[in-house]
Amino acid sequence: MMWKATSIRRMGQIYLMLFILVAVVKSEVAFDLSLKDMQKVCSISDNGVTKECASQMKEVCSNTIWLEMFDASSKFIYPGMATSVRGDYGNFDECVKIDHKYSRGRILGKYCYPGLVIPDLTDLNNTDLNKFFKFAICMPDACSAADYNTIFQNIFQNEFPPLFRDDFCVTKESGEQFKAIDIATMIIICLTACMVICSTTYDVYLHKTETKSRHPLMIAFSVYSNGLKILQTSEGNKGQISVFHGMKTISMFWVITGHGLVAWRSLLVTDMEETTEIQKQWYFFYATAAPLAVDTFFYIGGFLLAYQYMKIKSKPLKEHLLAIPQMIIHRYLRLTPAVLMLYLVTLSFFPRMRSGPLWKPAMKQITDPCNSNPAWTFFLYIQNYYTYPDEVCIVHTWYLSADMQMFILSPLVIIPVAIMLQDTKKLRRCMVYLLCLNIVLTVLPMVTKLVFRDYGNNYDTHSRLVDYFIGVMMGVFMRERPNTPFLYNKVKHKSIVNLTIWIIILCGMLTTTICYQEVETHEAYENKAVFYSLMRPAWCIGLSWIVYSSFHGYGGIVDWFLARPIFQILGKLSYCMYLVHGLVIVYNIGNIRTRQYFSILNGFYQWCSHVIVSVALAFVWTLAFESPLMIVEKFIMGHVKKTDKSTKI
Repeated sequence: MMWKATSIRRMGQIYLMLFILVAVVKSEVAFDLSLKDMQKVCSISDNGVTKECASQMKEVCSNTIWLEMFDASSKFIYPGMATSVRGDYGNFDECVKIDHKYSRGRILGKYCYPGLVIPDLTDLNNTDLNKFFKFAICMPDACSAADYNTIFQNIFQNEFPPLFRDDFCVTKESGEQFKAIDIATMIIICLTACMVICSTTYDVYLHKTETKSRHPLMIAFSVYSNGLKILQTSEGNKGQISVFHGMKTISMFWVITGHGLVAWRSLLVTDMEETTEIQKQWYFFYATAAPLAVDTFFYIGGFLLAYQYMKIKSKPLKEHLLAIPQMIIHRYLRLTPAVLMLYLVTLSFFPRMRSGPLWKPAMKQITDPCNSNPAWTFFLYIQNYYTYPDEVCIVHTWYLSADMQMFILSPLVIIPVAIMLQDTKKLRRCMVYLLCLNIVLTVLPMVTKLVFRDYGNNYDTHSRLVDYFIGVMMGVFMRERPNTPFLYNKVKHKSIVNLTIWIIILCGMLTTTICYQEVETHEAYENKAVFYSLMRPAWCIGLSWIVYSSFHGYGGIVDWFLARPIFQILGKLSYCMYLVHGLVIVYNIGNIRTRQYFSILNGFYQWCSHVIVSVALAFVWTLAFESPLMIVEKFIMGHVKKTDKSTKI
């Protein structure tokens, strides 16, 4: 028994060394370790290490805890090291479950990723941390990276570089104390839940007794009424642009595809070279070209604004100008409640929901921009410019800032257009003016990128103004010429001409997406600047034809497909789907514990889960934070005639 205990202790010392010493950093340095050297790891009371860490390390060395920590830590060399991404997650759950009590206290397993970074032995001059090998380390909770670096510097006489890190470490008891934002979020959610329950109960009672509500606000939060509105569909309404429902839904799914791809790129994959090569192939355009979906949303927003605003073009100039503040307030109140809840949930409850190797780094990446930048920049929708060159808070909400800024700028265009079109004979002149404006907006981002090469704001508004105002131009035209014969009367064989144009347009849009993939992965800066500036108007011209042809009944199968009732339902959820889909993707990615195998089929499976959960969560979000507040907003602004049907997603 004595021999067995001694053997276990010595083997513990050996394996403890092996699990924290995984590679030779300099080829000329040989680690000729003797048992005496290894024992130094366990005899560290007087070598600069904190007393708490020294105490815990001695307990670890004299107990079988070392085996659990060793097992939970990454190993060198790990399987597939030559082909996978340079890193290993170890075993997160095994490490954080460690909870050992002894005479001097308690030892918790502390998981750190990356806890140890190893440079590439073939390129020792490289200082890019992204090209280092990254390993997970399970250590006693009282120890830090500084302690470990000190231990090995003492063992190897200061020839051991500081390879240990503890930027993202967690134990089973890691967590933040409740803050004011947590309490505020909890109160708002509880109040909302109470109002939903009471309003729904009252609404169901009214439905059963066939009576009317005393006041519309009493059923504003009713799941029953609001749910029926979301599920309600209509057909054959000439006043609606029915293809927009399908365009919004497909574009939203496309956005999820693109953001899911970005999430994949943050993971450790087993087939690094193959994954990189797949993402460079032309057939991967469906994911790489996802930013075009955002251009579609901007186009739809500009179209709907102009299409609705031209109804009131007969008002005098003074009334147009006086209505601007009301339009902006109306727009702000429609957007902000759901965005506010996204902000509160993201900064309060969401970081506490799960844990994992990637959870803490992911939460830091999300919350740090929100904490480091003033909240008013987020809620005034100016963060896409204010925070540059830093990251924006809740990165995908840059769209909301750009969309709000376009909406605020739109009166500078639509009011002069409305005044001009009080004389309907001036439509052609108006179209020429709008065409010239869009040519300027096409050239503007190109010149900006070519002249100011250091300017790299990917979330700016001015680069996408052309999307919005091509939509405005088309919305004005469709409102002013709703009954004009398709392709006018001068064109013979309209069906053949229509089919020919459809083929050209669809092939052109497909070519645009493929070219986007090629330019993004292979072209130089100048070519990218020119292509991106020309790509957006080309894409919007294709959208304009789809809208125009479908509106006049020549859309064929495309019109039939985009106008399906299911798209009407999903289109109503698209705004909240856009808000919450980022949380769904991060939640999924943050829970991953092992290296993944990337393939198009696996990516499709993951996309399906993202879409399904995003739709379900968006339905709840809409019922709780969008639809009720729309009714409240209508009551508050009831004296204002709506001019903005919806330019949001």
